[in-house]
Amino acid sequence: MATRPGAPPPPRPAPDFDAFYRDQWGPLVGLCRSIVGGSGTAEEVAQEALFRAHGRWSRVQMLDRPDLWVRRVATNLAISTWRRRRAEARANERHERRRPRPEAEAPEPDAALWDAVRALPRRQRAAVCLHYVDGLTTAEIGAVLGCGPSTVQTHLARARVALRDADLDRTARPDPHAAEEVHP
Repeated sequence: MATRPGAPPPPRPAPDFDAFYRDQWGPLVGLCRSIVGGSGTAEEVAQEALFRAHGRWSRVQMLDRPDLWVRRVATNLAISTWRRRRAEARANERHERRRPRPEAEAPEPDAALWDAVRALPRRQRAAVCLHYVDGLTTAEIGAVLGCGPSTVQTHLARARVALRDADLDRTARPDPHAAEEVHP
């Protein structure tokens, strides 16, 4: 196949799918776990994302960054799964009998943090997970989410404000807004 002078070279195919799968499995499961919570569900979502990549491998492997394509698919699937689980939980709560329950112990700080992350709007949640869990840059996150880096920065900034304002563990640190007592 001859190329015209000055034409860009044809795209290089990514490594074979088996190597791609091995490289992406761990990071995808971590990303999905940070969005949906449970390890089993995260593995199912990661598996589905890689299954979809395999079905389209002839096209996906020609992308500049097939890893970002599979992250976008995994992020979308994880968000859909999280929404479905949240809707099911709400339906179960509506039907559950109301009865007094003993006070539960305070959740572990990490559990409270991840609950707060999962409570963020989906784009903020995805941006936080892609940035802090996967270590992607704002440009890479933008490619995954289909938006520009400045939009990603906005999502991250709003998420940080929401997480800072979340009631994670007020007993472990003083309230910065509380009035100080003055002793004579």
